Amino acid sequence: MREFTDVPKTPLWLPNNIEATTPYHFMQFVSKRQNVHLATYHDLHAWSVHKDTADSFWKLACEFLELEPQVSSLTGSPTVSVCYNDLDLEQYILFVGIPCR
Repeated sequence: MREFTDVPKTPLWLPNNIEATTPYHFMQFVSKRQNVHLATYHDLHAWSVHKDTADSFWKLACEFLELEPQVSSLTGSPTVSVCYNDLDLEQYILFVGIPCR
């Protein structure tokens, strides 16, 4: 049986100018605010899911997207409702890149 990790990782699409993309701007925003160096999307993802920085990721994502988070009464972490209910916040950054109003 072929494992998912065995599949070649060839992008379906690459932007002409990565520095003009919303994820790139978000990485720069996070790097500056947290005094970290995030050079790739992989770096951003690893930083965003680390147990010591996940809360910071969500707070900065909300700030960057100009969304007002609500704090979960269960976890104390920010939760966000966006106008694209079927997208999580990471997908929202990639797909929309600008806040819903």
